[in-house]
Amino acid sequence: MNPSIFGHEAQGRGAGRLMPISKQRDLHRVVDDSLVLPRGAGALTTEVEQMRNATATRVTTTLRRVLFFWLRIYVHSTQDQRGKDERINIAIPIPIPVVGALFKRRLDFTHAVKAVTLAHDNPQEAGRYLESCMAVELIRVETDNAARGKSELVVIGLD
Repeated sequence: MNPSIFGHEAQGRGAGRLMPISKQRDLHRVVDDSLVLPRGAGALTTEVEQMRNATATRVTTTLRRVLFFWLRIYVHSTQDQRGKDERINIAIPIPIPVVGALFKRRLDFTHAVKAVTLAHDNPQEAGRYLESCMAVELIRVETDNAARGKSELVVIGLD
């Protein structure tokens, strides 16, 4: 467990609040083939549930979603050859009542697994990935061109 990502929540106060994980339920989950599971399934599922609980929306965000939600456009582009790192995060409020209250309040399982895997490899990359996650993702496109040293992530969704 990476203390820089989980902070004090994983080391004491928040650890006792985790709900027991059903192994049968977790065995039947389908994980994207691009994800590498670095540890045993028991430790991984515990860390994934901790990540999902740590990234749950606050009460204030849930109340705000009752009144309006945001249309977010997130773009993160890197070019290794030039050392260029560019991030765009546009949020446009849409005042439609009650619709936002129906949005999910935690990361889904696949996003949490990827965030935990990234947290063990590169904590800064995990932070960037968590920043791009939204309640409802309409479009998520990741391109990685290793030959040119360029990668780009574009996410359009509702939050």
